[in-house]
Amino acid sequence: MIKTFYRLCLTSMVLLVCCLQASAQLHEFRNLQRSLQAITDSNRYVDALNRMAMLAHYRYRDTTLFYALKAKAIAERHNYEKGIADARNNEGIYYLSSNNYLSARYFNEALSIYQELGDKENETQLLMNLSVLLFTNKNQNEALKYIRQAYNLGKDLQHDSIQSIVITDMLAIDQKMDASDRDALFAKGKAIATKYRDTALLISFANNEGTQLYNAGKKKEGLELLLASVKDADQTGSEYMKVAAFMTLGEIMFDMGRDVDGISYYERALKISTDYGYPERYLQLAERLYSYYRAKHMPAMAYEYANLLLAKRAEINDAASKAGYNFLTYALREKQVADLESKDRFWNTVMILLLILFVVVMVVVFFAYRTFQIKRRNMRIQAKLHKASLARTQELEEVDRFNTMLISVIAHDIRQPFSTVLMTAEVFNESIDVLTDAEKVNIMGQLKETAQKSMMFMDGLLTWIKSKNSGFEYQPEELHVAEMLVEANAFFELEQCRKSLKLVTEVPLDLVVLAHRNMLLFVFRNILNNATKYAPEHSAIEVAIAFTDGHVCITFADHGPGMTAEQRAGLFRAMADQDAASDKKGAGLALSVSWEMMQKMQGKISVDAAPGGGTVFCVLLPYLHRL
Repeated sequence: MIKTFYRLCLTSMVLLVCCLQASAQLHEFRNLQRSLQAITDSNRYVDALNRMAMLAHYRYRDTTLFYALKAKAIAERHNYEKGIADARNNEGIYYLSSNNYLSARYFNEALSIYQELGDKENETQLLMNLSVLLFTNKNQNEALKYIRQAYNLGKDLQHDSIQSIVITDMLAIDQKMDASDRDALFAKGKAIATKYRDTALLISFANNEGTQLYNAGKKKEGLELLLASVKDADQTGSEYMKVAAFMTLGEIMFDMGRDVDGISYYERALKISTDYGYPERYLQLAERLYSYYRAKHMPAMAYEYANLLLAKRAEINDAASKAGYNFLTYALREKQVADLESKDRFWNTVMILLLILFVVVMVVVFFAYRTFQIKRRNMRIQAKLHKASLARTQELEEVDRFNTMLISVIAHDIRQPFSTVLMTAEVFNESIDVLTDAEKVNIMGQLKETAQKSMMFMDGLLTWIKSKNSGFEYQPEELHVAEMLVEANAFFELEQCRKSLKLVTEVPLDLVVLAHRNMLLFVFRNILNNATKYAPEHSAIEVAIAFTDGHVCITFADHGPGMTAEQRAGLFRAMADQDAASDKKGAGLALSVSWEMMQKMQGKISVDAAPGGGTVFCVLLPYLHRL
């Protein structure tokens, strides 16, 4: 017996929780698109854009983000709060599959605005969205709490269409529900969906009902109902629901022993997920096929789908990193806001008390000049204590920012290398008899490169942490630049060989600088890593020097795509700018740490555009010897 539709295809509800009332019809989207030019009211225009963003989720997700960002920009210019909240909700829907950190942030921001506006219908929807998000992150208890809040809030709504979607999610999330209660909820939800002719929900209920019939022994009826739901999804343009139906049909085929048909359904679903941009479906399908071929002892096919999994996970992680946020930082920010509000209330109370005290002093001064003098002295003492308190508060804030940055670095840069090593090692272990020597060498090279880069990151990270401690003493060494370049570049020789890159250096062998060994290696490695990553194949990475006022400028030039002036201006600001701590996480952290290390070494790091295209980094350090 196969798993029920709720457990097998949980993320199909992501689509459902993101739709408030009507099903996504292509003609509605096109009608809205044609009517945009005729809309003169800014708020109505924003509403139309947000509705188009919601409808686009059923087919092309990139379109969802495009219209959401456009709606948000206009709504913010006109201070249209509901439009801002709707756009935030659409952004959360877009990132729900690829970056749950951003999704949580946008959902919470939208929820706060809806609560302030008293919009109970949209508040119900956001509680439901957060419940699904928590459930996909395997936090079932919290997910159940949120979906029950959504259900109870939705009971009092005049327009009850949202309850059908809430019921769908409750059936999926609350796995301990009695069979009779589940049947009653199912019937209620289907009745509401039928009442409002909600096509997407009706397709979902049909999928579920077909699975239940199959599990109850009515295999023919269940299969016919599922095939009919595929046809309905195809006619309404609901590609996401079609993928869900194909997954269920694939499982039924496997259960019936028709493995060829099961694989066919999964491969068709995989193609739709690729064409229409459903990364979470892509991962589910590739992982299911990988597990199938692994269980069937077909390592060559298992290896193929394992490679697809690794590539897609790397793509999703890279997108999350470039997005510039993580859930941990967002949670910490929320805590900081609460702390600041608490401090603000405290100081308001203090100011009121001081005002009362001042009035009392003004009355007493008429009776005793001596008392007045004592009071003035006490106030001076309080001012000193206040100044000391502010200094201590600033120090604690610096420590908190450092800890937040350290946690973010660990969360971003340590987990992924270990995940890659484990997956690659597993594939190698299980497929060793069928892999060619070249494939084995390639896999071992990938493992070595991942391990080397992890060690490189840890060395630099430990040095950076030590430099932040109050007891750290910077002790420069006399270092030969040419030797340091060779040691730093050792980590990237394999990738440079693969891309036919050539490292061309014009650094004299006797050039000696004053610097910290681990810090300088960290800086060189990060610059060489970026150059190796972005330089085109069959090109050169050129290292040269120039002398000025007792310093040497070591330049690293590549011929890659380069950066815009805006990108170069903000490249090293994640550590230097307080606000950037929340906006520049991810790929820029290593260079930001490098910038701080160069400050410790009485040097500088800068970036400029290379003549003819590409990027040039300059590392400026004091030098001792030269030709």
